[in-house]
Amino acid sequence: MEYVDEPRQPVAVFRPLRSAPISRAFMFTCIGLFVAQMLVRVGAHKDLLTQYLSLDTQAVLGGQIWRVLTYELIHDTGTIFHILFNLLAFYFFAPAIEQALGARKFVIFLLAATIAPAAICLIAYPHVSVLGASGVVFAVLVAFILKWPRATVIFFIFPMPALYMGLILIGIELYSTFLSAVDQPSGIAHFAHLGGAAVGAIWVKMGPMLERIRSRRKVDSEANDELRADEILKKISARGIGSLSSRERKFLESYSRKRL
Repeated sequence: MEYVDEPRQPVAVFRPLRSAPISRAFMFTCIGLFVAQMLVRVGAHKDLLTQYLSLDTQAVLGGQIWRVLTYELIHDTGTIFHILFNLLAFYFFAPAIEQALGARKFVIFLLAATIAPAAICLIAYPHVSVLGASGVVFAVLVAFILKWPRATVIFFIFPMPALYMGLILIGIELYSTFLSAVDQPSGIAHFAHLGGAAVGAIWVKMGPMLERIRSRRKVDSEANDELRADEILKKISARGIGSLSSRERKFLESYSRKRL
């Protein structure tokens, strides 16, 4: 999958990795841990990092809470394609989301896209270990698709609007999840993919609405502060500053600082 700017877009949405420090740090962490996994691999057994960092229901219930975060940073060492496809998709789409959200909100977005799929997997896959950045990748993909649905992407060798690619990917995931549910397991945590996709969709669709609510509350709060300040000033004018309670004095001092 690759991204190509579409002329009809009002602004170009592709961002190089060098302009996205959080995305860059995430990718380099995954690559570094993958190399470490290979180095500490013991024979045909699991490497030590996989044993202690993968998502395991019994281990998490036993108190190893860090696994809810670390499982997204490690990958299957039995094949290069697991980490390759995940990081390739992340490379093309994550920097644009990071710049659109800002570094702080993007970190929160990544945490949500890690913890939500983990919670689903703890229930859906109680007897197997889960690992890989697929949940985060699907969150990034869906967020990109919903934010720039008309952007042209190259899906394998076929150029198409991002929205069409999203419909294809979600359709594949829903079908694969159905097959897994009817006792045809694939070894892929499809519920983690869908959980990540849900985070991406909710973030893009709910984010602007929450921002509007927050802005409206801020305006209402400022208006209430102005009314209260006017009442206190009228009280001072009528009865003198000595008539103010300690709470009124503190409010007036705080309000004055905000107005400077």
